Amino acid sequence: MEPIGSTSALEAVQRAEIDIQIATAKRFPRNLSKVRSDMKAFAGLDKETAEGCFYKIPRGNKKIEGPTIRLAEIAISCYMNLRAGSRVMQVVSDGKSPHVVIQAVAHDLEKNVAITIEKRRRIVGKKSKQGRIDDDDINLAANAGSAIALRDAVFKVIPMALIKPVFAHARKIAVGDQATLSERRGKCLASFSKMGIDEDRILQHLSKQSAEDIGLEDLGDLIGIHNAIRDGEVKIDDVFPEQKSQGFAFKSKERRPTTGPKELHERVSDLMQTTPYDESMLIAMLQGKKLEGKKLAGEQVTQVIELSEATLDWVLNNADVVTGQLAIDAKVKQ
Repeated sequence: MEPIGSTSALEAVQRAEIDIQIATAKRFPRNLSKVRSDMKAFAGLDKETAEGCFYKIPRGNKKIEGPTIRLAEIAISCYMNLRAGSRVMQVVSDGKSPHVVIQAVAHDLEKNVAITIEKRRRIVGKKSKQGRIDDDDINLAANAGSAIALRDAVFKVIPMALIKPVFAHARKIAVGDQATLSERRGKCLASFSKMGIDEDRILQHLSKQSAEDIGLEDLGDLIGIHNAIRDGEVKIDDVFPEQKSQGFAFKSKERRPTTGPKELHERVSDLMQTTPYDESMLIAMLQGKKLEGKKLAGEQVTQVIELSEATLDWVLNNADVVTGQLAIDAKVKQ
């Protein structure tokens, strides 16, 4: 008789367990209508649960949208007669490409259909430790990779015909309607702020002028992107790149002709309220000078009255911020 610790004995025990589970699944088959109903009930249990059920990732000119690991967990619970799990297969913490390899398995016991998926997840060291990898970095990569691999395996076994209506139901509850738009938009922007993503970067991504321009469809996109960032599907800078200053971003105002030096000075003063720069900095730009960490002398402020309307128009359209220093092409013709 072989000892219980031998490989063949363990295989026999595992095989027996699976055989019993398959036999039980055959005795108590799932009811697809009840499965779909239960999944909808779970996904729409509350707004927070619904928000966690979908992700959205920008890829080039397209946006990829799909169900998250949270929805996969709901599906596993409701689908019945399903075995699913994941494990770490390999950890490479040194070399040019540190990574973990995750294996996930989903087995439909009733239909006897099994799917195995392997995912490779890069290990990234913390900037605060100069990129050196520690156990925490490995665990983060393993957890994120495991969630993604398990999700993909589960949705290879559970038909998308069951998942799609649940996905749409959760998205509708998460986004809300016009009556709740203002409140949910504010909460969404606040949740991004906690990630270190300010409103300007979000507006730039959506090509919107103000937060009030964010509609229901945009809100759904933002919720999906938030989930993708949280689950490690995408990096913040890939979706919301740091804004590069393209010059003075003056707020659009109705342009009016300048009748004289006094009105020109008033227009410049108005512009000062829409920029983070003081008047001497603006003068430096208008005069074609570069600032190198120093402000101009106070008396040069008065030089604004010497500027021509053509120069001011050129500044509004062509002013540039170059490596933190304000500069204007010296070829401006007075």
